[in-house]
Amino acid sequence: MPGENKLPDWVSATIKKDDKTLSLKLCPVRPGEAAAYNTAVIIEWRYGGDGAPPADVAALIGRFEQAIRGLFGSNGNSVLAAIASGCGAHEWTFYCADYDVFAKQMNDLLKGLPALPIKINYGPDPLWKYLSQYRDIVIATVKVKQLKGGKPAKSE
Repeated sequence: MPGENKLPDWVSATIKKDDKTLSLKLCPVRPGEAAAYNTAVIIEWRYGGDGAPPADVAALIGRFEQAIRGLFGSNGNSVLAAIASGCGAHEWTFYCADYDVFAKQMNDLLKGLPALPIKINYGPDPLWKYLSQYRDIVIATVKVKQLKGGKPAKSE
């Protein structure tokens, strides 16, 4: 539906190294948005351990993610660019035009939820360099898998 805040064409990858697994979902580069949305907003939820969160924490993370869907895109101020989970944390990378507007929208969307153990960092990133670290990880992983005859990352 037009205007619906759902994830666009994402690329997914699961990276395993030693006993650790990192799952990534990345939004394709959209040059028009990169120019308009020049502030990176990183929301981190640490739950400890090396694997998946406990069931109760996973349920609360799901409620949080459902609540903030209004920030994902098509709102004129922000776009969700990446989701990373594993290694004891869940992280959402947004890019926005105005952080104060983003923060107000997020607070409005989170009304009714309990206090959450999230940490928010933000700052100027007009070239989307923070996001490029994830892209570099995915590209390197795909190249290694192809060299070993494995399957590359899948597109969702």
